[in-house]
Amino acid sequence: MIATEFLIASLLVVPIPGTGVAFAVSTGPFLGERASLFAALGCAAGLVPHLLATALGLAALLDRGADLLPHLRGLG
Repeated sequence: MIATEFLIASLLVVPIPGTGVAFAVSTGPFLGERASLFAALGCAAGLVPHLLATALGLAALLDRGADLLPHLRGLG
């Protein structure tokens, strides 16, 4: 079951737009609709590495051992 504190915090934080939304929305009036679309796509593309790391379990792997970080740096 969801904790009451988590639910309250989620209801307060989730509706607040982040910096990506502010960037995409503010780009439109100055540079046009096309630029605003590309700004939104660029902000969304920045999330892809984090999503892939989570899906592949790399986030949990990094959380388990800081000694593995140099090995992963060598791969990347």
